Amino acid sequence: MEILLSTARVRDLIYKGNIELLRNTIESSSVEGMRLFDQSLYQLFMDKKISEETAIFYADRPTDLKLRVQSQTQQMFTKKIEILDESE
Repeated sequence: MEILLSTARVRDLIYKGNIELLRNTIESSSVEGMRLFDQSLYQLFMDKKISEETAIFYADRPTDLKLRVQSQTQQMFTKKIEILDESE
């Protein structure tokens, strides 16, 4: 799901036809309730509702999403190692 709210900045970007900045504005405005489709796919993956392959297949920007997923996977792996080290 993609959510775009009609803020003054969004209206101005649409009026000027600046679509790339519009995408960046949506991505950085999650606090206001906006979200990109790829952000929704990432959340579904994190909630274990879809696989990494499915998320990347349907992503608008598959390379970016793949990097985000790999980064998160690496962080989770690192945390598991730290927990194991602490328990020894």
